[in-house]
Amino acid sequence: MNKILILLLLPVLSYSKIKIVNGMVQPMKYENVSIESFLADYAQALDITLLSGKLSTKNKKVNFSISKELPLKSFKEMFLTILSSKGYAVVKDKSFSRVISSRDIRYGGGEFYTSSDFPRDDRYVMVFHELRNPLAHSIARNMRPFMSRYGRIINFNDGHSIVIHDRGDQIDKILGIMSKLDNKKSIQTLAKLGVKKKKKRYSLDSKSLDELKVEKLKLEEEILKRKIEKRSRQ
Repeated sequence: MNKILILLLLPVLSYSKIKIVNGMVQPMKYENVSIESFLADYAQALDITLLSGKLSTKNKKVNFSISKELPLKSFKEMFLTILSSKGYAVVKDKSFSRVISSRDIRYGGGEFYTSSDFPRDDRYVMVFHELRNPLAHSIARNMRPFMSRYGRIINFNDGHSIVIHDRGDQIDKILGIMSKLDNKKSIQTLAKLGVKKKKKRYSLDSKSLDELKVEKLKLEEEILKRKIEKRSRQ
């Protein structure tokens, strides 16, 4: 079992490069800094607890600089983006956050929101969305190519309910596409396609049983005729 590393860092234990004054992050520079050090600095500067299992950090160094003061909210979004670019995700629990590999996000859970109140950033979240029209199955199937690598989308049998588990910014884009497809015209198009499929199936089975029997008899007669001709030539 992997050991759990608890990053609850206090100023007396280490020195963080991240300085926050009156809600503004001060200019700084990170050059070839390890992920572990970056996480430690972030946890200390924001006075939070970060939990992380054993992360694969080989050849994953952090490089970035801030040339002027940056609002803390923007810096938090930047933090999530940096981790995402390195293949990690942050999952928020009740009193702490966990840093996990992005490929494990489907097992890591995450905060649950509705489609009107979720964060539009690089955080992985679960969002419930209700369509106006009963198109959940069709729309969910067609949205899968737009999901991020580790995202997923699930539709329910009521025809209206969809749950998306992905990065907040990606979910925002997907919901934008959904809103354009969620209309009565889409229902009519699907209905027409359904009718065409039924007609096609019917055309293949439209011959009556008697007609099939006649065709079978003709085929049998032709086979028998060829057998007789073959014997006569011997």
